[in-house]
Amino acid sequence: MTEEWKNRFDEERRKYEDMLRQKIRLEVKQEIEVEEGWEVTTNRKSRGPKDGKESKEPIVIDVKIPVRAHARIIGNQGENFKRLTQELDVIITMPKRDSGDDMVLIKGLPKDVHAAKRAIEDLASKGYSTVTHPGYTTKPFPLQNRFQLSTVFGKKGANVRAIANATDTTLKMPEKDSGSLTIMITGAERAIDAAITMINELLEQGYTKTTHPEWVCEEIPVPAAAIGAIIGQGGQRLQDLVAEHKVRIDVPRRDDPTAKQDAIYVKGPAKNITRIKREIASIVAEREVPFEQEVPDPAWQEEVQARQEVQAWQEVQAPRPWQALQALSCSCLLFRF
Repeated sequence: MTEEWKNRFDEERRKYEDMLRQKIRLEVKQEIEVEEGWEVTTNRKSRGPKDGKESKEPIVIDVKIPVRAHARIIGNQGENFKRLTQELDVIITMPKRDSGDDMVLIKGLPKDVHAAKRAIEDLASKGYSTVTHPGYTTKPFPLQNRFQLSTVFGKKGANVRAIANATDTTLKMPEKDSGSLTIMITGAERAIDAAITMINELLEQGYTKTTHPEWVCEEIPVPAAAIGAIIGQGGQRLQDLVAEHKVRIDVPRRDDPTAKQDAIYVKGPAKNITRIKREIASIVAEREVPFEQEVPDPAWQEEVQARQEVQAWQEVQAPRPWQALQALSCSCLLFRF
């Protein structure tokens, strides 16, 4: 076959496939209502190629997708659904919302239908596909302990949502009773890197401008001898301060030679830091009371000094032992004579 005939053959094949796609569009009316649900077809008959040859006729297949994953196929404002149907030239019929039906119908040319099937299954399992999210991937982010996991999650998932929205990623937290400490981050490469940077900052500092926009960090000078009083027995006072004022307090580690040992760092809303500074000052003052008593009162110091002078004078006037012995010897001699 010459090059000219090959080009003509390819052109005729493309025209035929386009005609079939147009026929499919005319046969089936695409209809989706994101807010109120979507229509379901009554045709459940599947047709496929015979004798292992690829069919040029439209086929219809059913794909079983868990009901909880149907929203992923639809996407935000129907974005995923529209891209699947437009990019692959297929007809996708979703079950009616709240029907409990888990079958998704796909109709089109065989290669397009199978590509749509793979994309839909990826959306259901991973939340993205090469068709709807080109360039997307998933990276694991392992944590060290449950405390870090709760820090990243935040109150009612607030931190996870803030990071995901700011970086255009999806953060999948481990199941509650799975024992896993790994977060799965899905998105474009740069977006995932941005999310990882934000998570590391959150773990190190306890807050970020994204997750805690009203938080600030302030260094509070505290004598090294008083830091133990702020921590309290078993760390109880420190926990009470954090819970009461809703802040984070970082105290220096004694075994860290680079840490500043005469200061603590308080992180939280500015108004909360103002309140806790007064309480910390009160704790430090209580801790320093015994040391202040070592400095005598001036009047009491004068009285002590006067007593010491009297005692010294009495010691000077008192006879020494050898003087008493000499006086006794003289008395004995006089008595003898």
